[in-house]
Amino acid sequence: MSDTTDKKIVEAMSASHDLNTGVETSHRFALLTVPRSGSWLLSKMMERTGLAGAPDEYLNIRNIRAYANINSIKDVVIKSYLQELERRRTSANGTFGLKLHWDQFADVFSNKDKVIIQEGLDFLQEMDVLIRLYRRDKLSQAISNFIAMKTDEWMVTHDSNGQNSTRDVEVLFDPIAITNELKWMVWQERMWIEFLQRHKLSYESICYEELVADYEGESRRVLTLIGVDESVPVPEQQLKRQANELNARLRSEYLCYLGLSDQ
Repeated sequence: MSDTTDKKIVEAMSASHDLNTGVETSHRFALLTVPRSGSWLLSKMMERTGLAGAPDEYLNIRNIRAYANINSIKDVVIKSYLQELERRRTSANGTFGLKLHWDQFADVFSNKDKVIIQEGLDFLQEMDVLIRLYRRDKLSQAISNFIAMKTDEWMVTHDSNGQNSTRDVEVLFDPIAITNELKWMVWQERMWIEFLQRHKLSYESICYEELVADYEGESRRVLTLIGVDESVPVPEQQLKRQANELNARLRSEYLCYLGLSDQ
């Protein structure tokens, strides 16, 4: 990732994104995600309701580092960090949320042997609602992440008008890199499922393809899961779909590389 992403993370962790409602947190949720599975689409929708906190990747090591730099803290204590975020980013109805990739969860809550510690399990058990996001088309997911890594463009809003777009960066076909991304996506999803089932944690699943096909219906389902009243309208979709001819070309080239057809 480039300095552009770092600047966006610093801005996202700044006080300008705080809700400052003064309301004590009474309801918590976590979006358990894998990259390119619709987490930005959902989290931005939820934030715009004004009743679902301001869900972001707060346990991403880069977000934690940005928080430390902003506040001149040398060593961030995760429990205290999360408590402060709840004070700053709980919505008026008492709801706080975050989104979390498996590798971010493991980075924070695993020991030197890469085993998830009790604190990690406690963290998830303290959530009132766990929502797992997944994507059926793993190849398209892997290609999407491959492109995002190359271009440093992770989401595009409808009002951006192409400003600061990095999609003009040349992205060359790299079958090994795409294969590695594919393995990475499958592994992260498998780890979430195994961990949740092993510890008998209750969760709901949201499919990316269904979210894209029925944005309002699936968004309503998510809002209902976290207790938002049905009378609250679903905000219009803010993010643009990023898949384009580049994604299609890379997919076709990858299938040809494997000796398969895209039929």
